[in-house]
Amino acid sequence: MTRRAAATLALTVACAFLMLVPASSTPSPADLQVDEDDMMISDHDDGTDGRKRKERKSKGGKAGNAKQPKGGKAEKKDKKKQKDKDKKLKPAKAKKKKKKSNATPLVVESEAGLIEARSQHRRLFLMIWSEIDPSSRMAQPQFRLLTKQWGSPGNVTLAMAEVSNVETTAEKLGLKYTGSLDGMPLYGLFLNGLEDPIRYQGGWSATSLRSFLHYQLALQPAFLDTPKELTKFMAKRARMDNGYGVTAISFCRATEMAKFEGAARKAGAYVAIATGSSSLAIELGAPFPSIVIASKDLDVPWALLTGGDKGLTEQHIINFLFTRGLPPRVVPLGYTYQDRYAMQFFSDRSKIGDSRLQVVLFHRFKKLPKTEINEESAAALRTFREIAPEFAGRALFGSHDFFDNDPTGVEEKYEIKQDELPTVVVLGNNGEKWHLQGLFKRRAVENLVERALVESKRPREPPEDWETLPRPTLVTHDEL
Repeated sequence: MTRRAAATLALTVACAFLMLVPASSTPSPADLQVDEDDMMISDHDDGTDGRKRKERKSKGGKAGNAKQPKGGKAEKKDKKKQKDKDKKLKPAKAKKKKKKSNATPLVVESEAGLIEARSQHRRLFLMIWSEIDPSSRMAQPQFRLLTKQWGSPGNVTLAMAEVSNVETTAEKLGLKYTGSLDGMPLYGLFLNGLEDPIRYQGGWSATSLRSFLHYQLALQPAFLDTPKELTKFMAKRARMDNGYGVTAISFCRATEMAKFEGAARKAGAYVAIATGSSSLAIELGAPFPSIVIASKDLDVPWALLTGGDKGLTEQHIINFLFTRGLPPRVVPLGYTYQDRYAMQFFSDRSKIGDSRLQVVLFHRFKKLPKTEINEESAAALRTFREIAPEFAGRALFGSHDFFDNDPTGVEEKYEIKQDELPTVVVLGNNGEKWHLQGLFKRRAVENLVERALVESKRPREPPEDWETLPRPTLVTHDEL
């Protein structure tokens, strides 16, 4: 056989062999299903021993390190780069600046001018100043700053008046006599529907004044006609006062509603206010007329004020809301609660007939990290809440986290030590202090309060005018 014939025969055999070998089972790139990620792992048979092996595939490409064709990620990156270049070429848009208010205080030059201003503005906040008073000069820039923040139409109108021009109004706001500089400058908020102004007696910084206005504007009375409406109103309030839902409800004639609102605003109590219909009073079992302070606590009766034969005066309402418009059982104190209850709790209330002792639990419940000591404080707080109703009308219970304020100052003022926490201190109106000795135990706390009542010669029973209303059943679904 010649070489040429041999070569031809070999080629023929090779072709026949290739036709007999089955095609590879490896899928082509077009057959692969690509997932959300750029890389995927597929299982397939290697065509020899039936074992499966893992191959890492690139989205839209071949196995291994094959280059990704145009139209995949590379093209997207190119488009993104081009967009970035286009953005750089375009001039940057100038940010819109908030327009600063140019509002200035309204100038009141006489009592007649004040009457006219009140008729034109539903909410008028007046500052009365004196030309010879240094505090008035320092307070004016703060008042003008507040005007720029609050002086928009429909909000609050801020006005200023020199004391010699509005002496009658100044007397209503605390001016002792003509020419007196005590308490200057004077502030008063005039609201539509209320004859007398709401006096402000805090600091003259813009922050303090702003807090006062926030509180007063939020204190809008609602009208309630059914227990269901009361339930919803208290639930809404509970989202704002740490879950207590403290609400003052006036059951009175229409002619007395303005008196109740004015007294509520002057009392400075952190409560929601509402007026109720006579039908709601009947359903709750409340006398008509009367005022009730309700809360979410299911086991604490509601505070009640009835006028008797003399009726309800504004001062009676103010005293009632100030002394009893507090969270039930234990009043939370400290910066965590913005000290909203501090003035009501610590003030001397003996002048208005409230001679209750102040019983304060100092704990470290919120101090992190959580430890056994924290759990001990948590248990003490639960026990403290159980004890409080036993001394209703005789002692006012409050709690304060030792680390929520200046610990050193707390130690010095109340004569306690950090390693004694949780502990209890009973305070009297004349500076007396009674300290819990030893570990916090229910019986030890009860004995401490009883001893303080005896030694301070306070009544062993609540005062005669300490009225309560048994808590009525409202709605059943998670009650409030």
